[in-house]
Amino acid sequence: AKELFQTNCGACHTLARAGTDGIVGPNLDDLLGQGTPETNKQLVQTAIDNGVEGRMPAGILQGANAEQVADFVARVAGQ
Repeated sequence: AKELFQTNCGACHTLARAGTDGIVGPNLDDLLGQGTPETNKQLVQTAIDNGVEGRMPAGILQGANAEQVADFVARVAGQ
């Protein structure tokens, strides 16, 4: 999941546990750091599936890959 995040998301998003420092999208440590893993996973999965306001395209990852990345981000954001 970490490698999938690095490859598909890291150019845009900062996530310390993934070692990424993207500047286009929001810093996921800041955005999700105070949420619960369950809530964060739902938010991330929704963003992956549907995109975000024309800034993040829908479907960057699909199926099991999308679920793995959503779970990874939800567990490590803010750490």
